[in-house]
Amino acid sequence: MALDIEHFAKVELLKVIENSDIDAYDLVEDYIKSLDEVRLKILNDELNRNMNNPYCGDIIAKYKDNYPIWDFMEVIPFGRFINVYRFCAETIYDKKLRDNYFLLLSIKDLRNATAHNNCLINNLSPRTSNHRTNYGLIHELSKIGISNEVHSKKMSNARIQQIVTLLYTHKRIIKSDGVINHQSEVLNETITRMYKHIEYYRNNEMVTTNFGFLKTIVDNWYPIV
Repeated sequence: MALDIEHFAKVELLKVIENSDIDAYDLVEDYIKSLDEVRLKILNDELNRNMNNPYCGDIIAKYKDNYPIWDFMEVIPFGRFINVYRFCAETIYDKKLRDNYFLLLSIKDLRNATAHNNCLINNLSPRTSNHRTNYGLIHELSKIGISNEVHSKKMSNARIQQIVTLLYTHKRIIKSDGVINHQSEVLNETITRMYKHIEYYRNNEMVTTNFGFLKTIVDNWYPIV
């Protein structure tokens, strides 16, 4: 789902840029100029590491020092893309892009955790998150009957907050019914697997209530059609 979001976020950003009067080459140049010496070195190191990459090395060789935005996005890592996304949002003065930027920050952490096979439920305690939950997300939770008390407690856990932010952002950004329907099937299979031996956790309220919280969200946001 994070990969879906990355792809469609790029598509959405390019559409916004194409509908503006901003030059695609100037945009990248202005972004690079905005970096201080330390951050510029980090960017150059990222690009240099990909010079021999068979999937994007030729793009770097062709456009080095003069990238259009659509090719620049193909040769930078996800974390860098999020930073570029914010710069574009501020340059174009697009509020929706700026809101998406903060959602993408949360998704990056979850994406990295899953890429490294980290355990996602080794700490479901409340008050572990360092970020406030997105207002639009809170509104969507209230629409499916989740009370302020429940969402405040559950979303104060960093892991749960990131997972639910991923689900919300996927609904917000993805424009393909086929992609959404596919992920709905996968999510419902995941929920079924979570509950296969729910009796194992009968004495662990933290697990059972968080599982129930996620099930309610998936049932309402990603029903099988």
